[in-house]
Amino acid sequence: MNRHEVFNSLYQMAARESLKHRGLKRLIQSLDMNHLGCQLRGLACVTGQARTDVPEDILSAFFSAQALSYLLEMPNPYCFWTIVKAAAIYQEIMGGSLPISLRAVKLASARLVEELAGDPPPQKLCA
Repeated sequence: MNRHEVFNSLYQMAARESLKHRGLKRLIQSLDMNHLGCQLRGLACVTGQARTDVPEDILSAFFSAQALSYLLEMPNPYCFWTIVKAAAIYQEIMGGSLPISLRAVKLASARLVEELAGDPPPQKLCA
């Protein structure tokens, strides 16, 4: 896959996941690195980014260490995937390649903050 196809595939996957988790937009739900790694594993294999089956390695194929650390602090999967979706666009526009930079993730995060500005703050899910 060429660079554009990789970013487009990541964008498409993130768009589907963001839509699937939109009901969590106002809730706090911790992220599971194993689950995220499994979700990205198929894409990592198709794009040639897979080096191992270890979730941390799969995630680090797509995101810089700083970007991944930042993303894993998101309050829920909706925020995570919405930021990944926009970060894939920003990274490609900036002429970058994988892994996605912290700069692209922060630009995407700022966009999400603007989108959610009128929403009430997230609330913790009851266990």
